Amino acid sequence: YRLALKKKLNLNNPQTFNEKIQWLKLHDRRPEYTKMVDKYAVRDYIAETIGEEYIIPLVGGPWDKFDDIDFEMAAQREKEVRHDVMSHVYAYGQAAPEAAGIIHLGATSCYVTDNADLILYREALRLLRPALVRVMANLADFADRYKALPTLGYTHYQPAQLVTVGKRASLWLRDFASDLEELDFVLGSIPFLGCRGATGTEASLMELFEGDEEKVIELNRRLMKRFGFERMFEVCGQTYPRKLDSRLLSCLSSIAQSCCRMANDIRLLQHDRQLEEPFEDKQIGSSAMAYK
Repeated sequence: YRLALKKKLNLNNPQTFNEKIQWLKLHDRRPEYTKMVDKYAVRDYIAETIGEEYIIPLVGGPWDKFDDIDFEMAAQREKEVRHDVMSHVYAYGQAAPEAAGIIHLGATSCYVTDNADLILYREALRLLRPALVRVMANLADFADRYKALPTLGYTHYQPAQLVTVGKRASLWLRDFASDLEELDFVLGSIPFLGCRGATGTEASLMELFEGDEEKVIELNRRLMKRFGFERMFEVCGQTYPRKLDSRLLSCLSSIAQSCCRMANDIRLLQHDRQLEEPFEDKQIGSSAMAYK
């Protein structure tokens, strides 16, 4: 971190997005994490959460080394079926015949990855929000301090009418306020995917729960609540709709646009000497040169 960013990592009171990410790496140690990645401990979690009757009996193994699984068979199978995941499922089934029919039943790879992505997106936006609020607070203080200081206003970069320095800063603040509104909307509208099966129909779950639709609904409701979401996608496929990615990128782009607009305005005002950087006695050149 110090080599890349040329500054000390503040873990006592992390402020920046990067510092918060590093803090989470070191200190985010919820006990559920280790329980859920442990193939045996997670069975106890399932028993406590929805009941022992939903635990699949242990079949096959254990094995002393991963070489007990024939990965060359998986590679050969992939050449035939053109599907990497199902090729490995086939190889695992050969090593544990009793489990061959249930290894892939009920869950898909996207059940894990897509739900994890939705959680990461939400947490990342939560980290971004206080930083945006601090920028707005600083701009609001600046605008209030110089609300009565007159300066020349421009239209199409041509001299126009008098404004105040505070009024000009309020334009930048208004942009960030719009960004905050959009950020809050996006944060509040990220649904959870849940466990929806290969095509979003929950067919394999219906098989697991012997046709009891209420149990399928309850499973997804508990998953949604457990990860802190208020709603789920009403209709989806195996993955969450990628339209959400567009909404997230638009939100981030909007914030970047506001930063760019403010920075460009400041640079133009500096050129006209309405704003000037402090220039020390022995300073050579300008620290605001674009290429720096």
